[in-house]
Amino acid sequence: MRGHAAMIPFGLGTPVLSIVSHPKARYFLEDLGRTEWGFEVNDDGLADELLERSSEVLAREAEYRQDVSNLQADLWEHVRAAGRRVLPDPHAAAPSDA
Repeated sequence: MRGHAAMIPFGLGTPVLSIVSHPKARYFLEDLGRTEWGFEVNDDGLADELLERSSEVLAREAEYRQDVSNLQADLWEHVRAAGRRVLPDPHAAAPSDA
């Protein structure tokens, strides 16, 4: 239910289903564009919803893993772009002192 319980498996390529007990868990899923992977902890139908979705993920595991891979690739491009704004290109010519 904690943020890292979803972020770490996602980073390792594993589809996640998140029991949302804090807004941070929802924010992560919103950033991914996958709010349907989240289930509100106080929802009366939580057990049934989790069972249904878990069964779906297991039945279509290859598709879900590919979706995670695609999302990771998209996020990686954002990380690289941010890094380029912060870190100098090691192959670029050094500025002259003149």
